[in-house]
Amino acid sequence: MRLAARAVIVALAAAATPAAGQPDDPPAVVCRVDGYDVVILNPGETPLAAGAGIRWSVRIARSEGLHVLSRPLEPGRVVVLTGALGSSFLEPGDGCLAAVDG
Repeated sequence: MRLAARAVIVALAAAATPAAGQPDDPPAVVCRVDGYDVVILNPGETPLAAGAGIRWSVRIARSEGLHVLSRPLEPGRVVVLTGALGSSFLEPGDGCLAAVDG
């Protein structure tokens, strides 16, 4: 695994950890941008089933989509949507929203 990809996974996991005083239920999925890619993390304790749809949106790039998992997304694992942002190259930290569809 590339060092940059490992850093993205660590940053996503940190972002998914609830702060003190917040509910213990993390969101179903967390997303982040990395260059031209959208990275989606399952921060939960149970896998997301194959066939589950994940809607994502990156407003600054005017991009959105629906990704259907071809296999389960295990807890703590990511799926990288390579080139999902087309010609928009964004820095990690730019806004990205994602939710399990349904």
